[in-house]
Amino acid sequence: MPYYFVFFAIAVGVLAIVNNRRCAVLSVLFLGFCFSALRFDAGYDYPVYYQFAAGIGNVHFEPLVDLIGFFSRLLHPQVFFVLTSFLVVYFFYKSYSFVEFACGCSRIAILIFCFAPIGLLLSMGIIRQMLSAYMIMYAVLLSANRQTGHAHFIALLAVLTHESAFIAFPIIWLRPVLSTRIPIIFLWLFLLASPLMLGLIKIFSKLTGLYYGYFFSELSDIGYKMYLLFLLIFLSFNFFLKEIRDSIIINHLFNFFFIGLFFYTALLPLGMHLQRLAWSMMISYPLIIGYLLTKSHSLYRALAVLITFFLLLISLYLANAEPARDSLNRYRLFFNVSDDYSVMSMDGAQ
Repeated sequence: MPYYFVFFAIAVGVLAIVNNRRCAVLSVLFLGFCFSALRFDAGYDYPVYYQFAAGIGNVHFEPLVDLIGFFSRLLHPQVFFVLTSFLVVYFFYKSYSFVEFACGCSRIAILIFCFAPIGLLLSMGIIRQMLSAYMIMYAVLLSANRQTGHAHFIALLAVLTHESAFIAFPIIWLRPVLSTRIPIIFLWLFLLASPLMLGLIKIFSKLTGLYYGYFFSELSDIGYKMYLLFLLIFLSFNFFLKEIRDSIIINHLFNFFFIGLFFYTALLPLGMHLQRLAWSMMISYPLIIGYLLTKSHSLYRALAVLITFFLLLISLYLANAEPARDSLNRYRLFFNVSDDYSVMSMDGAQ
């Protein structure tokens, strides 16, 4: 657990002291990359991926992940976590740079990405899906900028990373809708009506076989706590609608975030594994907050840092309260421990 606090203190110090924005951002993201890449036994699905990368068992994933696994088996299992961590940080940085260039984005967004829920720390536990999610977000931004060919290419890479990323294509095709300044009252009505989608989602899942088994899995109340947090984030965005609507790019990300919240609401009764599909569309919130902070008093930026630290503490506490799902508190550096994972469970990694 001390690793997280040291990382947080260094990240805040670098962002506060280093005047050069690019240097500060890249330094913290490099620290985030190292923190994720050098981990051992931190992540809900870590044992599964370690065995996969070591060539233990006959396990296969999507083509891009299998390719990374191939190189990992040639070199060292830890290479899998190094490469996937690099790609997560890389695609977030590409999205951050896109927004920062287009309309401005506070460096606090980097801190939120590294320590708040549904960010870098979650990617240590849900590797394939979070990696594909950051690819999707970048594809959505490219689509917002009418770079349709490039967007489809990145979306294809996302599908080759995790099967759930097929949602990227309809989101790209819905660019005119995502670019619309939808009245907030309609968004709340859609949100209230979203549970009615549950039947259609079940039918689609049964016909395609995608995640159908999870409709009957054991539920966890972690998803409800996370939902409350993101409902509050959405509510807070309501107070800054003028600023959000002023930027085509941020309005696009806001609508993308809302689609995720819409499906999260519909999937809420079905447990965390299905809710992950919605999380993949909600990862844009650090960039939206970062944009809003560029238009706010410095007091709000300090408050954002404190809230991020508080959310980190809550995440560690909740993870510790559910040892079976704890993907954070077991964090160790891989070169300080034995790497024998041959006897560990192969469950998970969906």
